[in-house]
Amino acid sequence: MRTTSSTTTTALVPLHHGGLVLDVPAGWSDQSTLLVVAPPPPAAPTANASAAVAETVSIRFVGLDGRDAATIVRDEVQALQQMAASVTAGDVSDFVCGLGKGARLDARLGLNGLEIAQVAIAVVLAETAVVGVGVCTAARAEQVQPTLVAMLRSLRTSTTNTPSSTSQTESEA
Repeated sequence: MRTTSSTTTTALVPLHHGGLVLDVPAGWSDQSTLLVVAPPPPAAPTANASAAVAETVSIRFVGLDGRDAATIVRDEVQALQQMAASVTAGDVSDFVCGLGKGARLDARLGLNGLEIAQVAIAVVLAETAVVGVGVCTAARAEQVQPTLVAMLRSLRTSTTNTPSSTSQTESEA
């Protein structure tokens, strides 16, 4: 494990998802998704145990439709409001990873009786944006969110040898 300031992140290893080419008709959009899931946490040994939910990080590509990175992450949270009982979002902040500069927005939501913490990021690349979303239960957010953020900060092209710096202050986690 790596320690940065007073938070701990799990060591990360590269995951390559590339080299695949598919010809599609003009006008079709790439909405592919890469989803990585942590092993489920062990169930609590009590009858009142909360549901065990594995942390996830999803990466997908979206069309810009005239939007910038900040608008895209706001749209992510707005989409949550359509399905969640409650959604609370922070302010959009700057985000930097190996793909470049973008935007980040943290949110908390109530969904099916669970309190969920989400980190959404977007980085604009030419005519498309890369959107990353890290999700965990709110109860585990303090423990898990630094790793989710480190994973999102590690986004880079396969021609980049090392991830961008993952050093961060507590306020960035």
